[in-house]
Amino acid sequence: MDKNGKTIVRRVNCKSWHCSYCGPRRAALSKHRIAASAEKLGLNYFWTLTLPKGLAPNPLTEVKRIRKSFNKLREYLRREFGGAPRYICVLEFTQAGVPHLHVLWYRYIDHAWMSQSWADLGAGYVVWVKKVTAVKVARYLSKYLTRDLFESAPK
Repeated sequence: MDKNGKTIVRRVNCKSWHCSYCGPRRAALSKHRIAASAEKLGLNYFWTLTLPKGLAPNPLTEVKRIRKSFNKLREYLRREFGGAPRYICVLEFTQAGVPHLHVLWYRYIDHAWMSQSWADLGAGYVVWVKKVTAVKVARYLSKYLTRDLFESAPK
């Protein structure tokens, strides 16, 4: 209440992704931050790294497997190109519940080399690449950091 005895109602930002007020604001902020970081780091190559369906018995095991494979891939890249790779990576699930990674890289990497390296790690040959602008891909990546990520994840 204020000095005159009137009730004052003020919004308290809960900062939840699921809140109808806070969620869209967090999504917009994420989009802006991804675009700014991608622009600053010169991330122009959009890769999708996928696991073959049925490699692991459950989604949690598959998430651990793809993260472990990605960590090893980063080590391959460090050795091959002489330095730690710059990237932004977002995990997504297919409709079948199989995790895959969307990765923004700082340089072109030969598709055959990447596909073979990904397969050598036991993650399969499924890789896809496209040259992009940071602003356009930021919207796509930020989508997976919001409600869509929660909805796509297996129960």
